[in-house]
Amino acid sequence: PTLVTLAHLAADKRHLVVLHALAALPPDRRPDYLIIGDGPGREPLAAAAAALGLNGSVRFAGRLPHEQALAEAARCHLFVMPSVRDRSGNIDGLPNVILEAMALGRPVIATAVAGIPLAVLDGHNGLLVPERDPQALAAALLEALSDPERLALWGRNSRALIVERLNWPVV
Repeated sequence: PTLVTLAHLAADKRHLVVLHALAALPPDRRPDYLIIGDGPGREPLAAAAAALGLNGSVRFAGRLPHEQALAEAARCHLFVMPSVRDRSGNIDGLPNVILEAMALGRPVIATAVAGIPLAVLDGHNGLLVPERDPQALAAALLEALSDPERLALWGRNSRALIVERLNWPVV
């Protein structure tokens, strides 16, 4: 299975949480991780992936045209969004990339901050985890990926939520 994140790779530490969660998983249960996006945090993330022994399972696609990024995300099994509050308390309200992943029919694992729980309904179309908690994220990844049928159901539920109540005219 493959996880995907679409994001500007800022200098913050949020994507490190995913790397540490992956490193905590048994190697035979570790999914691949595709990171689509670029920014000043790319090099530190690549160094962290290498230091954690994840080079074989983490791929940095860089910045891709929007349509290509969505096509890559659509091929993945699970969308991951490790949102965090910064030191000033700032956070994205409800990142558009979560809605885009849901529109693609992807289940989502994200942090339970700001407006994210309005879109990611824990146990319905994905899982919510506390911010900055790699162990909780690792457990959620194992849970989500342990049942392909449930993962497919969550993906269908994601798409249905977009169609029914989180589409652009409604939002």
